[in-house]
Amino acid sequence: MNRRMRRHEDQDRGPKKEQMDASEVKENTLKYFEERFGFPRAIFDGYSIYMGPKGRLYLGPAKVPPNLRIVSPGLLIARADSGIKPSTNLFQLFGNLVDRNIISLSKEQTEKFVMGTDMILSKTDLGDASDGYVLVRYLDYNLGCALLKGTTLKNMVPKAKRLALNFI
Repeated sequence: MNRRMRRHEDQDRGPKKEQMDASEVKENTLKYFEERFGFPRAIFDGYSIYMGPKGRLYLGPAKVPPNLRIVSPGLLIARADSGIKPSTNLFQLFGNLVDRNIISLSKEQTEKFVMGTDMILSKTDLGDASDGYVLVRYLDYNLGCALLKGTTLKNMVPKAKRLALNFI
């Protein structure tokens, strides 16, 4: 066993994925979304949450036609391996329902963020956001997910979704 794996096993990060069944992971994820971001559970009514490989959670149709060959059962909304990480997809589509742990960026900060840059924010930039995953927003546009630690904002937007803006 290499050092990285040992260090990961030594850390107490709550119940291990192998120890929880899929329904527990789904329930913990919905509870986290509600407590951390204020997502009303009702937004997921009419959908099913599917557990995929590597702790991925997908939001998809409640009923899937039988004998259908599926590549992905829906939209990736989170990863639940050593903790719960909301996806940028979730925030870009449902971010207007988030009412806490939001970082609002200026135009200049937004130009850097969409290119994938991590940044140091001032205390006033943080608003009421606390350490952990946050929704990053510019005006009314939900940009994606970032990890806030102190005043450091670590960009979590997938590389495929990053871009250089010519204007905003």
